[in-house]
Amino acid sequence: MSKLSKGGVERFILFLNKRIQDKSKMYFLYVLLISAITGYSQPKTNIFFVDRALIPYVLDFEKELGKRGVEVDWNYQDIRILFGQLRPDILGIAHGMNHNTDISIRINKTGWKSLSHNQRKWVMWHELSHDLFNYEHYDLELMMTAVPEYVGQSDLNRVINELAKDLLDNQNKWNVIKHR
Repeated sequence: MSKLSKGGVERFILFLNKRIQDKSKMYFLYVLLISAITGYSQPKTNIFFVDRALIPYVLDFEKELGKRGVEVDWNYQDIRILFGQLRPDILGIAHGMNHNTDISIRINKTGWKSLSHNQRKWVMWHELSHDLFNYEHYDLELMMTAVPEYVGQSDLNRVINELAKDLLDNQNKWNVIKHR
C-alpha cells in the first residue's frame, strides 16, 4: 500500500466524514487510513477509536511535528481518543500516560465546545504530549495546566517548536519516535 500525500490525507478524511454515516464503519476506515499514512499494509494497532471531531487535531499534531523532523510511531499503540464526561474544570485527561503501549485520552465535550480552534489544538497537543511522550505538567510551555485565554498561530508555532526540539534532543528517551 502506498503512502497518501499530506494534502491527500485531509481530503480523504473530509470525504469519509461527508459520505459515511455509520460510525462503526468510520472507525474501521480510520484504521485503514492510519495504515495508508504509515505505509504498512496491516496496522499493528489493536484498538483504534478516535472521535471523528478530534481526528483533525491528532493529524495536525503529527503533521506539525513532522515538519520539524519528529516522526511519531503510532504502530504499536492501542489508541482511544474520545469525548467523555469530566469535571467542568478539566478539559482533558491522558489516561495512557506512562503506559507505553496505549494512548487513552478523554476530552471534556462541554468544555471543548467553548474553545477556539487554536485552543482546541493546544488541548489536544497537551494531552498527546502527556500520553505519547510522558511529559509532566510544567515540563514545557505546552504542558502548563491552563489553556491560555488567547492562542494565536505564533503561540502554537512556539510551543510545537519547543516540543520538537526537546524530543529531538532526547531521542533515546522517547520510544515512540521513529529513528531513520
